[in-house]
Amino acid sequence: QYATHILIRQGSIVYTASYEYIFSSATPVQGKDNIEIRQAYECPFLVLFRSMLMAIGFEGLCCIDYKVLDGTPFVLEINPRFGASMMWSFHEMVERIT
Repeated sequence: QYATHILIRQGSIVYTASYEYIFSSATPVQGKDNIEIRQAYECPFLVLFRSMLMAIGFEGLCCIDYKVLDGTPFVLEINPRFGASMMWSFHEMVERIT
């Protein structure tokens, strides 16, 4: 499972941070199953995610949770807020945008 945090200002992505979660189960449920590994991740879907967010007129910080099957992302949710995994990169984001 993956989480990508995106900050959009005036229609442009100004910051991203992505994390991959690796679970011990083949069919994990986040919050129920233990995360074995959490690691930084280079999200290959930023163009798609930006298009989705522009289609709904989103501006600000959000967290997109998704899974990937055969190279295709399947969005579980888009949270229009500070996601829990943002705590690992919040200070970096603030430093970059100020």
